[in-house]
Amino acid sequence: MQTATDAFGWRKRQKRSPFHGFGMAFARYKNLGAYCAACMEISVDQNTGRITVHRVQAAADCGEVVSPNGVQNQIEGAIIQSLSWCTREEVTNDQTIRTSFDWSAYPILHFLDIPEEIDVIVEEQSGQSFLGVAECG
Repeated sequence: MQTATDAFGWRKRQKRSPFHGFGMAFARYKNLGAYCAACMEISVDQNTGRITVHRVQAAADCGEVVSPNGVQNQIEGAIIQSLSWCTREEVTNDQTIRTSFDWSAYPILHFLDIPEEIDVIVEEQSGQSFLGVAECG
């Protein structure tokens, strides 16, 4: 958490309006895998309710790292997929049946919706156990 908040500038953050804010999250898969912390800057369109994530700063500790670029790519991909799940994706239903049936109408995050800045710091822990990274993202 400390690495992510320091790199984000958490102590210096300034809210610009009631529709602008910041958040942080922490994950550790089953309490025995890699750690991941993330800080985000977001805004909400007051007319549409649409959430925009402007920037994300993450830090991951997955023990000894074999491929730092691979870890960074895994965490970046997990952030983008999580943002899609949380801000766009849904299966629709009426009171009796599912009403969404095809992938062409299924809402997902588009390239233009991806935050301008996603930075991942990979904490290298030489000599430590290999904790895996897929589950912490």
